[in-house]
Amino acid sequence: MNILGESQVRVASAEKWARSKKAAPFFPELAPLYWRFAAERGVRPEVAFAQAAKETGFGKFGGVVDASFHNPCGMKIPRGGGNFDADAHQRFPTWAQGITAHIDHLALYAGALSYPRTDTTDVRHVASLLGKAKTVEALGGKWAPAADYGKAIVALVQAMAKT
Repeated sequence: MNILGESQVRVASAEKWARSKKAAPFFPELAPLYWRFAAERGVRPEVAFAQAAKETGFGKFGGVVDASFHNPCGMKIPRGGGNFDADAHQRFPTWAQGITAHIDHLALYAGALSYPRTDTTDVRHVASLLGKAKTVEALGGKWAPAADYGKAIVALVQAMAKT
């Protein structure tokens, strides 16, 4: 499944899908931001939104990061750190900034035109990531260590598309 391209899912369907998964009340409200910012960057918004659902447990989080971080993708600070260290994860002042960083990072991995860019809130926006994963499936072992990470996101996108 391509990361880049036109959306195949309407934002209303994404919101309904998130609510059907018993998402945290704020989570479905993030969908319009994904559809707006992803379209501007050539990323399929349903892919990014499904990845945010996976990373945050549909906004319920459950790890060291919580909603106050406005970090929908588990992004670490530039120096990195452990998964169980809250200080190793980036805090964004708003959801718009966190979502923009997420989409820019995903676009960089996918090798989008005009990437890398200088005007991004993505604190880990480095040229060496350009084109590392052109498909969702290829995110496994790259974005996250689990080999089936990308396949799990594909399954979420497919479920969203059926809503």
